Amino acid sequence: MKKITTFLMMLLMVTFGFSQELPINFDEPSHANFVGEGGNTFEVIMDGTNSVGQTVGGLDQFNSRVDLALETYIDMTTANKTFTFEFYTSEAVVMTGLFQINSEANGGFPIEMQFTTDGQIGWETITLDFNNATNGFPNQNDPVVYGQYAGLSVFTNFGDTGTSTYWFDDIAGAANGDAVPVPDPVNSPATAAPTPPARSASDVISIYGSAYGTAVGLNNVPWDEGTEFTEETHAGEEILKIDFGVAFMGSTLGSVVDASQMTHFHIDYWVADDFEVGQVFNLKLSNHANNDGETNVGEYNIAFSGQEDVQVWKSVDIAIPDDFAGGNFSPRANITEFLITASGKIDVAYITNMYFYSDVSLSNNTFSNAEFKVYPNPSKGDWNIRTTETIKSIQVYNITGRLVREVNVNASEAIINTDGLSSGVYLAKVSNEFDQTKTIKLIKE
Repeated sequence: MKKITTFLMMLLMVTFGFSQELPINFDEPSHANFVGEGGNTFEVIMDGTNSVGQTVGGLDQFNSRVDLALETYIDMTTANKTFTFEFYTSEAVVMTGLFQINSEANGGFPIEMQFTTDGQIGWETITLDFNNATNGFPNQNDPVVYGQYAGLSVFTNFGDTGTSTYWFDDIAGAANGDAVPVPDPVNSPATAAPTPPARSASDVISIYGSAYGTAVGLNNVPWDEGTEFTEETHAGEEILKIDFGVAFMGSTLGSVVDASQMTHFHIDYWVADDFEVGQVFNLKLSNHANNDGETNVGEYNIAFSGQEDVQVWKSVDIAIPDDFAGGNFSPRANITEFLITASGKIDVAYITNMYFYSDVSLSNNTFSNAEFKVYPNPSKGDWNIRTTETIKSIQVYNITGRLVREVNVNASEAIINTDGLSSGVYLAKVSNEFDQTKTIKLIKE
């Protein structure tokens, strides 16, 4: 018999040559592809001679979970709707968990059931009859329509707070359906990169991109082991495509850059490849001292955490020198080279809007400290948000972390329509043009 811990919530996977489908017993390498969210961590450990999954629960009860993406659907249209798994609790306390299956093939709601441990240290068998399941929040009052599910998630410490260790094993039940389709690869961006904010010309040194006039430019070099970058037009703008040779891109700047008065470095990037555990995008700026050794280096590591980090434009603003690691990045004069080291599955990437800038306001987040008025709250209808700052956008999430509303604003006031939202608690992430944010709790009656 194998053991199991609190597990399940959207499973993320990288193929190792074995199929990710039920039962999950950690005997195959692909069964280790659970991903912790909301503070949870996951790893496969040995319980004697038996491989089991271990999760250490985080503090946020609604996000403390582990997720697994399956290669074969769970078919809940058959009569077999019972799940079992072995669960080990490390403390003699009762814990309420939540078992969820999600990513329904036709966009249906996740379905879930809570379970409660016996309060004893050790293994126990959890049995859940999903004939009694409900939809996930906020659709829990709607009738359940059973379908085909490509993801599993398990929430731990659900209904309380705390950090605890659990093991789980032998997740079984229901019926396996057809293979989950593999999406066609996305090789280039279909949308334009984010538009940089308006800045004074004296506050910017543009390296690549047309947002701030003439850019310094980048030059290909022969010493980056076959990597090439070429300029292409996508969504009406010119951007640089990088075809990595041996996962290393080097370039020299069109002229020496003195960034002594600059406070930040900015770049927009887009990675074409599917997510793979271990993907890293490492940015490096260097004073190469006329090819006689690096005397002034700054590095910034971008570690990808999931599929949401690829095939979409991402922006990063790096504070100088605080966010840079390695070398001596002060006084940051005489910058001559820009390099990217990629690892994991990154073969093709695009970059644009690359520049140094000086902006003390970004170091002082007046936006998050500003007064925000929300009325009515609680509300049976729309929410109104008013502040003294300029709001760029508002994203509203339910308590399971699902995005349920997104509003573009560009004003100091906004109205959030609540049509179709169930009663409950929501979190609004309010952002300005500098990607500064303020989180506001909203209640729908």
